[in-house]
Amino acid sequence: MYDLVIQKERRSFAWIKRTFFINSGSHHFETWYNNGHMGEMKVKKVLSMMLASLMCIGNLSTVSAAQKLPKTLSQKEINEAIAKTRNYQGKEHVYVGIGGHVQVTNEKQKGTVTWLSSNDKAIVKTNKKGAMVTGVKKGSVRLSQVFYKKGKEEKKHNNDFENKEKLAFRYTSLSLNLGDQVTIQTNQQAKLTNSHSDVARLNEKGTLTAVKPGTSVITATYKHVVGDTADQKEVTETARLKVTVTSKIIKTKTMKATVSDPQIAEKIIYCVPNNFEIEKLPIKGVSKQSCKRIYVDTQGVNEKAKYPAIASLQGKIITKASDQGKVRIRYAVNAPCKIYVDGLVLKRRMIISKLKFDNLEKTILLANQKSHFSMSGMSGQTPVTMTPHNTSAVTMNDHHQVTAHHLGKMDMTIKGDGLTYTRQYWCVNKRTYKLVHDAYALARTKPRFSLGRTGSTIDCSTFIWRTYKKNGINFGSNSAPVAANIAKYCQSHGRLFKAPKTIDALRPGDIMFISSHKNGRFKNITHVEMYISSGTDLGARGPSTAPYLKKAYGSVVEGDAITDNLVAVGRLKL
Repeated sequence: MYDLVIQKERRSFAWIKRTFFINSGSHHFETWYNNGHMGEMKVKKVLSMMLASLMCIGNLSTVSAAQKLPKTLSQKEINEAIAKTRNYQGKEHVYVGIGGHVQVTNEKQKGTVTWLSSNDKAIVKTNKKGAMVTGVKKGSVRLSQVFYKKGKEEKKHNNDFENKEKLAFRYTSLSLNLGDQVTIQTNQQAKLTNSHSDVARLNEKGTLTAVKPGTSVITATYKHVVGDTADQKEVTETARLKVTVTSKIIKTKTMKATVSDPQIAEKIIYCVPNNFEIEKLPIKGVSKQSCKRIYVDTQGVNEKAKYPAIASLQGKIITKASDQGKVRIRYAVNAPCKIYVDGLVLKRRMIISKLKFDNLEKTILLANQKSHFSMSGMSGQTPVTMTPHNTSAVTMNDHHQVTAHHLGKMDMTIKGDGLTYTRQYWCVNKRTYKLVHDAYALARTKPRFSLGRTGSTIDCSTFIWRTYKKNGINFGSNSAPVAANIAKYCQSHGRLFKAPKTIDALRPGDIMFISSHKNGRFKNITHVEMYISSGTDLGARGPSTAPYLKKAYGSVVEGDAITDNLVAVGRLKL
């Protein structure tokens, strides 16, 4: 193989350089090579390492990305994120909470600005500058923000108004600008009608609002009885008031405003069973669109605190508006927080507990072997229940002593701090028991992902190969194959199965084949791990209950469900 590499080294060198050394100061390698400073053995060694890198690079691409937490934000970025929760400039639908305010425009227009509503119910308030909308009560309304040039404004008083013998309006005529409001009064208890409600809108209380340039006529009708007792008759009187809206419209912006009433408990309690969780914020009374703008800022926790929290950003716990109503949880914390939603700032306390168990290795048992169930980390703010299920193969007594009897498992359902979590105890055969414990022994050496497969640094498929090799299975190879070839080996032996829908179908020692993107290999497999129990896998980077933080990076477990990134499971006979 090395000879073949050496023969092809010159024509492949440019490709290797592009692949491995771009923007990394790689010209030194080319200089050493061209000047003869690298002996044949050194060239062989370097190129062989490159080839080994190629074999596993597909397996590594998702891992480094997966372990990235949200980047640290500057105070300026934090302020900008908060401002975005209130910024609806250019949007056709505005969401605002009762008592909250959002910005709809900062544009400067010639003329005067007014707000017109599709009804007269006080659902929202607007400011004179035309920039802010404030929620008043729940509901929806169509708003029009109108920029206009003022016209003639005049109210001509009616001298007959004081004369009670004749029906009369207070004014003989009205000239109004857009948005102006006038109380229409008559000297009798008359019924009012409006000829053009699209020009001037008249409500039940007699308030007239100018809404569109044009003319409307308000008619008053008064029915009363005249004459003495012997000669009474009903008389109908009418009077008319001409209303002219004289403004000239420059520009109109129309939007829908929905007023919400966000509801969330004074204490927001989560429990984190994994290394990193993204949990839904338990808020009600807001829309899905509002959830896209929610921003959580938890104060009082700095990066050097004993329990740093959500991403531990600049001394604060922060979630991004793009998380759509979800918070990013990393560690335990008890701190005040501010929730920015629908133009409101809700002050609450966030309590995040970190659920801790004994080493998962102790949940894999042989028949007649005993273990002990222990758990800690709950906040103490909510009741905690522990309910065992399927207790024929494995049992637990009142003192939490676990005993394995025969092949099978026991499920322990734990509820508390808003979490429902299942801890499993397995009774397995001797070979499975040895396989799992060999995997943990290798993990305890703290192997790390690398581009090579020798020494203490190994990649994902090498971890699986070394563990299984110690148990008599080398996948048909004397050196570690790539993850896709391990899957092919399982298929050739009739032991490759379709990915299950839930983690309950997985077994200790199962080989999990994961695909985060297309790479042209068998089933586009990019990564491999060994399943242990309780939603936890084990691989070259050690045990993890959250192997990938985002589905885009290859997440295989979401709650008790399996995502599409788990493409197959290898279950070899042990």
